[in-house]
Amino acid sequence: MLITNVTYQKSYTKGNLKYALDCITNVESTTVCYAAIGRAGGKYVSLEPFSEHAATRKVVKGDWAHGPLIFGEGSTWPEPWARPVSEELGKFGEELWQIVQKLVEEGKLRHHPLRVLDGGFDSVLEGLELLRSKKVSGEKIVVRVGNP
Repeated sequence: MLITNVTYQKSYTKGNLKYALDCITNVESTTVCYAAIGRAGGKYVSLEPFSEHAATRKVVKGDWAHGPLIFGEGSTWPEPWARPVSEELGKFGEELWQIVQKLVEEGKLRHHPLRVLDGGFDSVLEGLELLRSKKVSGEKIVVRVGNP
């Protein structure tokens, strides 16, 4: 759920929020995150390239996380989103995934509850309709397309 009441956010964080991770990445979520960060500024990171016109405050440094970067791969997105190949980041990614694997094995890291839809590709439309009508919250939709 995206909390859009920035006054509430700043009250809750006492105006000291320094970091925002935007898992939605649309104009509205970017705007809310930038506004919620305190007066001293901070860092905004989205999971996709964000609309630069929504990045409204110079004291907030914006960036985005591109999944394959954690494996040391670069990004061929056009500037300003391009990223070079990084051997150092690839090594970090290997170490991180070892830690994550251990947490999963210990039961300390779990996924959202699953809502499994059977019916193959026909169920994809059902899943999209559930998302469109906002009937999914705190669940991951999985469509089973082959034999279990």
